[in-house]
Amino acid sequence: VFERAANYSQVKSISELLPVIVFDEIGLAELSPHNPLKVLHAELEVENNRYGFVGVSNWRLDASKMNRALYLSTPDPNVQD
Repeated sequence: VFERAANYSQVKSISELLPVIVFDEIGLAELSPHNPLKVLHAELEVENNRYGFVGVSNWRLDASKMNRALYLSTPDPNVQD
């Protein structure tokens, strides 16, 4: 997916489009004993950033992943919400 986004950005380099990768429920991958999110360390470094990345999760990730991102959190809704 990262290679595809990078290739797209190279082909469309003259346009103002930015490919965006959306990873839904990224927190589920955090539970794997194989640590599949380790690939994100290099891909999300500022020097390699050729695309947008959005990771959606219901819980916080490991600090080593979150320090490469903007973290947004919302409280649980109450009855009035």
